[in-house]
Amino acid sequence: MAIRTILASAALAATVALAPLPAAAANAEATDKVIFHSGNIIEGKVLEETATEIKMLVVMGSMAAEMTYPKADILKIERDVIDATAVASAEIPDGDVPALDARNERDDEADLDGAYRVYHIKLNGQFGRDISETPIRDSIEDARDEGATHIIVELNNTWQRRGEDLNDNAANFDEFSRAEASTPIFTEEIRTEWSNPPEVVFWVRNAMGGSAFLPFLSPNMYFHSEGRMGGVGNLAGMFGNMGDEVVRDKQESLRAGRARGLAIHGGYDGRIITAMTEVPYELWLRFERGQPVLIDNPDDVLPSDILLTDDGEDENADTVVELVRDEGNDVLTLRADTAFQMGISDGTADTLDDLLFDLGIDQDSVVIEGRAERINDRWRTTIDRSERELRSLYQDYTEVPGGGDRRERARSRGQRARLLDQMERILVRFGEAVIPGRIGVPINITWIEDQRNVIKAEAIADR
Repeated sequence: MAIRTILASAALAATVALAPLPAAAANAEATDKVIFHSGNIIEGKVLEETATEIKMLVVMGSMAAEMTYPKADILKIERDVIDATAVASAEIPDGDVPALDARNERDDEADLDGAYRVYHIKLNGQFGRDISETPIRDSIEDARDEGATHIIVELNNTWQRRGEDLNDNAANFDEFSRAEASTPIFTEEIRTEWSNPPEVVFWVRNAMGGSAFLPFLSPNMYFHSEGRMGGVGNLAGMFGNMGDEVVRDKQESLRAGRARGLAIHGGYDGRIITAMTEVPYELWLRFERGQPVLIDNPDDVLPSDILLTDDGEDENADTVVELVRDEGNDVLTLRADTAFQMGISDGTADTLDDLLFDLGIDQDSVVIEGRAERINDRWRTTIDRSERELRSLYQDYTEVPGGGDRRERARSRGQRARLLDQMERILVRFGEAVIPGRIGVPINITWIEDQRNVIKAEAIADR
């Protein structure tokens, strides 16, 4: 967490050079805590506060730095908080320390049998269809009803087009809006609807396309050894040549800012998102005192720095061979090892038991048999049925006979109106996942309204 806090702070605020703390400050028992809307907590000392921002001396081990944070991102500030552990260590002589429960600070979240309650959500299938906000919200609510202290969100989305697996170079930033739709579930809703908010952990197996943004919603992220996260590197070209260039640039800038903001709120450096979504953008990784540092100014690069993404121009453009081998570096695709080196991932786990071990709760937890799997299975079944029904309704609509005498024409209008109502109900209820164009049905809500207007015009003409 400390690594990502440092990285996120670099994107959020102006920072002075890190310097060793005076001895008195390093050992201070009272600190201020800044709690962000994202759930992140920064500890240190508030130096200055205005109506729009605060300046804070952030403590990181034996080092400190002045950081400035916008107050719009802050939920609350707790001042002069006493570290009970530090006080106990200072006041109790060696050899007289009472036995402490190994679960310490999370003891109050354990249930009566002494176990953490782990709720496992598997998000499989197509992002924006099988993986959608409604089943996610229903699963989170079920986890709350089950008293979960930890929610493991295993993300393994299908990365295909027309049934063919896609490489890392394929991209679909346009799905970002669907990731945004799920953002409140993991931020505002958990914070406000849970009396004891759980620890949410994203476990990445495959997070490509819009699903790549979801793990940034939590400061706790782990990868499967074969995990990858990316597939959003087409932001710069998603508007093509449509409209005015200035307008296109503004739209791209707006979306880029929202995507970076999502990551920053999760405690990550916004430059990670830039490297994942934009060409040209150059980013290097450096290690200082064992800690990862991102460099995006070519003039500051050292020979020992690791190139993450180049500018993708001229001779730096990824070749076809590199793309086929998933070796391109025009945009960043995170793999387990790279994500861990960058401090994005907390570790690598191939099984749920491995993950619980890495979280330090393997000996003191129970996996809840909740309804998450049934919720997601039922959702997929419902969407399958709704897509079939929509396709059938549209086919019926196109085959409604016209012409005939006045009574037959009235009957035709009534049939078409009823079919339009049925199609509209499906789109309104399941519009988040039922995309007509994806199933070869060329309709939308606007088309339905246009058809209703045609029917009204026919009725007027037939009077």
